[in-house]
Amino acid sequence: MRTMTLPFILTALWLSAMVGTVGSAQPLTDSPQAQALVDQALGIWADTRTQPVGDRALQAKALLEQVVANYAATNQAAAALRHLAYGHARKGLKDQAQAYWDRLFQEYPTSQERGHAWMDQARLLADQRQHEKALPLLENVLNEFPKTELEPEALFLKGDYLWVLDRPKEALAPLERLVADYGETKIALRAHYVLGYIKAIQVVDASGAMAHLVIVIANEDIDPERVAWSLFLMAECNARLWNHAAAMAQCEDVINNFSQCRQPVISAQALLKWVRWQVGAVKGAK
Repeated sequence: MRTMTLPFILTALWLSAMVGTVGSAQPLTDSPQAQALVDQALGIWADTRTQPVGDRALQAKALLEQVVANYAATNQAAAALRHLAYGHARKGLKDQAQAYWDRLFQEYPTSQERGHAWMDQARLLADQRQHEKALPLLENVLNEFPKTELEPEALFLKGDYLWVLDRPKEALAPLERLVADYGETKIALRAHYVLGYIKAIQVVDASGAMAHLVIVIANEDIDPERVAWSLFLMAECNARLWNHAAAMAQCEDVINNFSQCRQPVISAQALLKWVRWQVGAVKGAK
């Protein structure tokens, strides 16, 4: 797939200012028939495990276009436009994608699908390492769709992108808000991990880092490599706090129980060697 640039995404920022002046403000309805067509189109995409190509691409597109044409003023028509835009953007067809996004924002100015479209655009920009340009789109979501299903991921992506941009102190606020408001969700667990890393390595708040990392380690559904890294970061924090016994135990836990996680094991071996040297140095000085 060829690399595409997405300056056209920023048009959404202008369109967001036009919400009150274009399109219909009438409440949208739901159509079971339209939803069935949308589901069928998305099923085709899921079956291919990528954006569809060839005849199947045309089949999925035709189904979504049918929803847009025949079920106007429904939530499903707005969703169809969003999916059409995203599908074309992923294939590098920026003009076609922009045309669908324009229609979504102009014809459905009150639809929550606008928030989903901003999220899609932010992810596409992040895929191209344009995290700075993605941040205003996430702000749009947080400002216009607070306390909706969109908020948790928007908070996480904002914190994550700020972290990637080497702005760890700014990343703390959205991630802390996420774990405070959505503490029982999987995305909050991901935020705990990022917060633990930032506080352990970049902000140097060992006690604060460990409070987050304990939650990650205690969750059995977390990816083993993330647990291994969390244990290593806990060991880093304990070593910094001169809790040598705890640091060595956590390093040994990573080495003995996560052998499939190569990088955390290598890091734990190096840290264990350093902590043992520290312990020996302390004993030798007495």
